[in-house]
Amino acid sequence: MILQTNHVKWALSLMVKTQSSVLPILDNVLIEASNGNVTFTSTDLKTTVSVKVAGDGDLKMCLDTKLLTATISSLDDQQFDISIDDHTAIIKTTKGVYKMPVSDHNDYPAPGFSEKYTLVSFSELLPKLSKATNYTSTDELRMAMTGIYVNFSEGLICATDAHKLFLANIEKEGTIEGEKIISADVVNILSRINNFDILGIALTDRSIDFMCGDVRIKTTLIDAKYPNFKAIIPNTSNYNVKINRKALIDSIKRVKLYTGTTNRVDLSFTQFDLTVSAENIDFSQECKEVIECVSNGDIEISLSSLNILTMLNTFTDDEVELYLEAPNKAMLLKNGTDLAMAMPVIK
Repeated sequence: MILQTNHVKWALSLMVKTQSSVLPILDNVLIEASNGNVTFTSTDLKTTVSVKVAGDGDLKMCLDTKLLTATISSLDDQQFDISIDDHTAIIKTTKGVYKMPVSDHNDYPAPGFSEKYTLVSFSELLPKLSKATNYTSTDELRMAMTGIYVNFSEGLICATDAHKLFLANIEKEGTIEGEKIISADVVNILSRINNFDILGIALTDRSIDFMCGDVRIKTTLIDAKYPNFKAIIPNTSNYNVKINRKALIDSIKRVKLYTGTTNRVDLSFTQFDLTVSAENIDFSQECKEVIECVSNGDIEISLSSLNILTMLNTFTDDEVELYLEAPNKAMLLKNGTDLAMAMPVIK
């Protein structure tokens, strides 16, 4: 069976990578060829990904995902031939032959994808979901915060780790209702799918399916209660600051070198400039920079440099507007109807 190398590389890049001591078969990718198509499927039982590429042949086998991915990724041939001889898969190129054992495909879990999807604008939804992944938590004890909250009824998404927050509006889809928490890992897979404008979504109480071209993704929803994020977003701001986004990013990157393990930077706003400073008392290190800004008052606030950089890199405008209420309240950055927020660090 002849396959195009680039097509297979792309398909394998979307596969779920896992190491399962309970079900070793999950370490494999299921390959099914029939009717002029070859389908690659992988799963960790929470998320299942299936990608269809063109290819003649009729076979069904399971191969080690990591070994197959590493092998195909290293090929510089435009195409290769893959076949089965007894219990061995044989990959042939113009330069070599690669053999690997075949696992029993009958042990592989059935995908069970939905057959009915609601179509939405992928090019509008994906950028906001991708931005939201930078605000999720890695703390498994806060399971809800490891995912992205999507309210299809109200048309909004939110992600937070309790230290920073991202909130954005999305287009409402009348046939999709309810509020769900989607795994950030799934969004990372979706972000590797390029050049598609339409995304199909199928929603149930326990899972969500995505269809984009020849890609199918099914994932279990996070079953947890999302925190009341609306209650912590300030409704008023006593101070508004306009500042060049890139100048602020560059300044914080330099000052961050002097923060030590705290990552804390101090921002002191006046009507015409901003002083960005940090110190590492343990090593007698200190840094201070002054950049231009326009503010309607004087205020000082301390924030995590990592959180500020995440906020500033969320948007692309040359000039941004910051909203502050008090030194012990969150700082907001707004872009149209979307906003990012960082909680202060108390000295």
